[in-house]
Amino acid sequence: MDALLSMILLSMGVVALMLGYQIYQEDSKQIINKMIMCAAILSFLLNFGYCVIGVVNDLSLAQVARGISLIGILEYLTFMVHYFSVLAQLKRKYRIRMIIVLYTLCLIVLIQLINPSNVSFIKDEYGFYFSPRMGWIRSIQGLYMSATVIAGYAILVYWYRHTTKKRERSMIKKLSPLGLVITITCLVDYIITSMLGLGSYSISCFGVFLSFLLLYQTAKQYNSFFFNVRRMGEIIYDYGSTPVILLDDKSRIQFANTAAYDFLEEKEEDIVNYNFGKYFKYESGNNQFFTRLVGGVSKMKDDAILKKNGKHCTILTTVIYDKFDEIMSYVCFVYDTSAEHEFIEALEHSKQEVETAYRAKSAFLANMSHEIRTPMNAIIGMSDIILRGDLNEEQRDQVGNIKMAGNILLRIINDILDISKIESGKYDLLNENYDIPNLINDVTNMIMVRLEGKPIEFEIIVDDTLPRKLVGDSMRIKQVLINILGNAAKYTEQGLIIMNVSWNHNEENPEMSVTVKDTGAGIKEEDLGKIFEIFNQINTRKDKAIQSSGLGLALSKNLVELMGGRIEAESVYGEGSTFRVFIPQRVIVYEGIGEVIAIQLRNKSYRPLGQKDERIKAKNLKGSKILVVDDNKVNLLVVKGLLKIYEAGVDVAESGQEAINMIQKEKYDLIFMDHMMPGLDGVDTTKMIRKMHDGKYRKIPIVALTANVLKEAKNRFVEAGMVDFLAKPIEPQELDRIINTWVPQAQTEDTEDIILNAEVLLDTDLGLKTVGGSMENYRIILETYMTENEKKLVNLENLIEADLKLYITIVHAFKGSSRTIGALTLGDMCEKLEHAGKAGEVEVLKRETVLMIDKMRRVFDEITKYLE
Repeated sequence: MDALLSMILLSMGVVALMLGYQIYQEDSKQIINKMIMCAAILSFLLNFGYCVIGVVNDLSLAQVARGISLIGILEYLTFMVHYFSVLAQLKRKYRIRMIIVLYTLCLIVLIQLINPSNVSFIKDEYGFYFSPRMGWIRSIQGLYMSATVIAGYAILVYWYRHTTKKRERSMIKKLSPLGLVITITCLVDYIITSMLGLGSYSISCFGVFLSFLLLYQTAKQYNSFFFNVRRMGEIIYDYGSTPVILLDDKSRIQFANTAAYDFLEEKEEDIVNYNFGKYFKYESGNNQFFTRLVGGVSKMKDDAILKKNGKHCTILTTVIYDKFDEIMSYVCFVYDTSAEHEFIEALEHSKQEVETAYRAKSAFLANMSHEIRTPMNAIIGMSDIILRGDLNEEQRDQVGNIKMAGNILLRIINDILDISKIESGKYDLLNENYDIPNLINDVTNMIMVRLEGKPIEFEIIVDDTLPRKLVGDSMRIKQVLINILGNAAKYTEQGLIIMNVSWNHNEENPEMSVTVKDTGAGIKEEDLGKIFEIFNQINTRKDKAIQSSGLGLALSKNLVELMGGRIEAESVYGEGSTFRVFIPQRVIVYEGIGEVIAIQLRNKSYRPLGQKDERIKAKNLKGSKILVVDDNKVNLLVVKGLLKIYEAGVDVAESGQEAINMIQKEKYDLIFMDHMMPGLDGVDTTKMIRKMHDGKYRKIPIVALTANVLKEAKNRFVEAGMVDFLAKPIEPQELDRIINTWVPQAQTEDTEDIILNAEVLLDTDLGLKTVGGSMENYRIILETYMTENEKKLVNLENLIEADLKLYITIVHAFKGSSRTIGALTLGDMCEKLEHAGKAGEVEVLKRETVLMIDKMRRVFDEITKYLE
């Protein structure tokens, strides 16, 4: 064997090693890549062994080299079968058994073949070559080689039959020549040469090298078919639907994937090395974007617009730093948000349409409210005036019926406005402290009036464990209960109506429960689901003559759900109906109302403490001047008639301009200003009055007199400079409140009575002494006390756990200010809370703070009475 052949063999071994290492480096975790590396090593050993035999002069070295080459060829054949079994994905248990058998046989054959007596070494001028001796060992070698080749082909056949994938069948076809090449070369090199007595000249090395090249190609093909760590990034980059753009440290585009070219609608050569800002306009400004890029950030998210076609997109930028913490590049992921942007624009457009429709609806309701309330003001107002005169019994009944009909129509108008406000989300609920006994008593009194003269028994069942004080919108709860009880009274000709009020004491879901059951006409089963629909009055056999708008239950359901509750109904046609209302409420005082009050409520004999006298006690306002501005002469007559009992001087004006002229000639103590008037309306007139003569008329009380009771209208009145609001039709009690609040003479006349009737919660004599006896100073202090402390009460309970230090500071301030105004009991309570806070007694604070807040609100009530 000459030196040139040895060098060729060594070169083939080195090439095999390099190719094996290359594919191993691509993904060292992939099992196929590991096996190709092993095959490369075995191929190298075979070639290296034959190379050394041909160039050494030492027989012992030649024998060692032959052993190395035998290890290479035998292990390579065994390994080839193992490789095929992995590719074919044979079951693990079968693969392990086959490999154990093959490697055991390989070891036995290898031990026998390494024996020097089984081969003859021949010396030539360059080194050695050998000639295998025939015998049973050589037969075993031939059989083993044949067995491995047959096993390999058997696996390929099995794989071909069990796979349906074209890519795998393509691989099998490429692997098929592999066994044939090895068989032929090994047969020539080991068997035929031995039979003819020739030397072995390493033909098997070429066969193994060619087979390795086939293995290498199949491994490359395998890795292209299946994911691996390195391929994963390439696939995401090349085939991902998200545009990916790589920038250098100067923000110039260096690379982009296919999706990026499609999104930019550009070719690769047209964008590479161009600045990123050439293609995108950032909504935050490109300068700000690039300033942030060099500001040490690692990730950014920006909204941008593609300059070429106006597409909207979101760009996520990741900054890549090198080991010196210097910016190396940027990776930008571009997400097309055009569809989302169009959707948002469509939503915005829809929102504008809804708002436009709502404004149109509000305007319509305001106009209709004004148009209906104006004549209703005349009807109800004139009725009140007539009822104050001397009438016989028949006349009083007739006028009373007129007023009742007007009030019914007015209630329908209010229901329509309430439902409209709830539907539009503009309805505001109040959260105020109230007494349950008072609420039940008020509802009872109102229903008893409706039942007067009817053969109906009204029974009240009250749970004596009802918490006495709650927080909620008591006015709306009354409205709901009166609607339901009113329906029961309306559709029950005789029999029984029962109202059962109870309380769910579950701490997680505390709620008031009211059940109203009647023995009336009942509701058909098919109509039961319609009773809460607007303008849907269910007809029964007995209700043909009953007048109803079909709004009460619909409004009640909306109000209950707005308060977080629910309303249920069940009925048996001809026998009666049952309505159940569940309304969550927050408890102020957990102490139950007790058996005594419960019995009084059941017997309808309960009398609330401190109940207000609703009768009008007219003040003598001789010397006071009041101006009424309204373009409707009937309304002017109504207001003048209602004001007559106060004996004040009353002037009228039929337009805004006329009112301005009169104000400049006469001094008025109070002005009632109509809202909707031709020419100058009430709002514009008020603004002009406030600005006249450098604000000379800024302090005249101007009260809005209008039929527009929507919240938006009230806000406009306040912004224009009006101090209060009087709705049409005018309620005498509300008019009396306005007079007592804003006419100076009315305020001062009742001061003495209020001081005498003040409760012990507020010692006004002590408070006056504290401020030096000045009534004016005391009034200012009381007003400030209410204004400042009302704000602090809102989140006071939450501060116990959130900020105890701030809580202690607030109750300390309460202590001093309460004692200053004369609320000594409240001041003492605040002092105890201050000490408990400093001692960290959280449970005491949680329990006692609720009681303190309730007492302070009662002090507020006393202050309000005093100031009136």
